[in-house]
Amino acid sequence: MFKKYEYIVKIDGMKCNNCANHVINGLSKINGVKKVEVNLEEKEAHITSSKEIDKDVVKDIIDELEYRFIDINLV
Repeated sequence: MFKKYEYIVKIDGMKCNNCANHVINGLSKINGVKKVEVNLEEKEAHITSSKEIDKDVVKDIIDELEYRFIDINLV
């Protein structure tokens, strides 16, 4: 069994399921990420990972997808 890290990423600019899918696909490419779920109402993504994630990597992906990265917190 792997060690589990869980993060909440606050993201502005996601408006629909297509936006959510873009974010899920982008964040899923991070090394160690096992699962990504998006809550459009809360404007956040929940990441489950087997290793620590660098905040700058997450920010860069969100920026590349043309959404606005607000913050990331370990749950």
